[in-house]
Formats: sequence, C-alpha cells, structure tokens
Amino acid sequence: MNPFEILLSLEEKELSPEEQAFIYHCLSDADPLVRCQAADLLPDLPHTEQNISSLLSMCDDEDALVRTEVYDVLSGFPDKRIPVRLKKAILTEPDELARSFAVMSWADSVSDFVSDFSEQIQFIQKYRNTETSEGCLLACAYALYQFQSPESLALLLSFLHSQDYHIRCSAVNSLKNADEQDLPVVFQALRDCYISEETKAVASTIEEFFREHKK
Repeated sequence: MNPFEILLSLEEKELSPEEQAFIYHCLSDADPLVRCQAADLLPDLPHTEQNISSLLSMCDDEDALVRTEVYDVLSGFPDKRIPVRLKKAILTEPDELARSFAVMSWADSVSDFVSDFSEQIQFIQKYRNTETSEGCLLACAYALYQFQSPESLALLLSFLHSQDYHIRCSAVNSLKNADEQDLPVVFQALRDCYISEETKAVASTIEEFFREHKK
C-alpha cells in the first residue's frame, strides 16, 4: 500500500506507537493528499505539544486543501493559541473554501474560552462587510449563531435558499448542532426546503439530518 492507503487503514482503530510515528512522518510528505489525511488523523493521537505545534505550523502549508483540513481539525484542540491562529487565517487566507473553514473553526474554538461573545460578534460583523464569498458568509452566519447573536438563526436559515446547491448542503450541515429550543423552527425550514428541493445531494443531506434527529 502507498502512504495514503496506509493512512486510510488507520482510521477508527487503536494506534500503535509505530503507527503514530508514521502519521507524524506523513505530515511532511510531498503529496498534499497524504498531508491532508495525516492531519485528519491527528485528533486520534494524544493531544501533546508536538500534535498541536504540528497543526499550527501546517496553517502555512502551500496547498489550500491541506490548510482547509488543518483549520477544520484545529477546532478539536482546547489550546488558547488556536483561536488566535484561526483569527489570523480569517484575515489572511486567500482561498475561499479554506477561509470559510477557518471562520467556522474559529467560532468553535473561541467558545471553549469565552462566555461573553460581544467582542467576537463585533469582529465577525465587521469582517462580513468585507467578504464576498457566499461560503464565507455562510460561515459567518454559523459563527454568529454559535455566539448567540440575535437573528442569527434566521440568517443561517436564509442560506437554504441559495442558488448554489453546495451552499444549501453546507447550510443543512451547519444546522446539525442547533440548540434544542431552535429545533422546531429548523425542522420546519428543512421540511419546506425538502418539498421544493430538486437537487438530490441537498435532499439526501436533509434526509440524513432528519435520520440523525430521529424525525
């Protein structure tokens, strides 16, 4: 097997010291797909300084897909350096997809350390005014919802009506951890969306949402 196939075989299994060392080795592989897969496995390793430092350094990877994966993974580590680095990525990341993941992961990671989100809401509102990517604007709506900003749920639900089916899929996925008190509104919005939805990928994503919530 090649390195990518070996990494795939390590998913959801107890890792030996040799396998853990192999994952770290693959973080610097010449193939960006290998680096992506290795980064994806880092949350399965002990949360050591080596683990976190490796991910933080990979925020500067030359490949946008690798950076996207790294931003996504970082939110699972409770370290105060992470929201700082992700906030920097929001302001400097040139790739739209990677930037959207940085916004969402920043919102998740900030929530580990902050209870009063007024400063974060002000930042993301100001940032929204400079953003043109619909994917990043959806990420901003997700962040505002995480920060319990007024009207943020309505803003998030509005992306269910995007002309881009990828955005509609992402909007459904962003609602999976909606607050319990908001679920009736979310369920109704998704039912309405499902009735009129003509794209199989979006309809399937909504069906999965209802299966997960036993609806």
